[in-house]
Amino acid sequence: MMDISTTLLGQMAVVWAVLCAVISYFLARKKVRAPILAAVLGLFMSLVPPFALVYMAVLAFLRPEPRHNQVSA
Repeated sequence: MMDISTTLLGQMAVVWAVLCAVISYFLARKKVRAPILAAVLGLFMSLVPPFALVYMAVLAFLRPEPRHNQVSA
């Protein structure tokens, strides 16, 4: 029978949470006004992995927010 180490499982969960937060930050950098808030939300979404994947997909498909110094046509 295969035993699952609780320590390894906990370390994997922490690595997954940090990875989701970092990816969420980089995806949200140019697409939302508060990318740090998006990263924190990605961190909390990582507690349920399917929610985190859907959240990162939504961030990936958002349109970039226009900057103040850019002129839109």
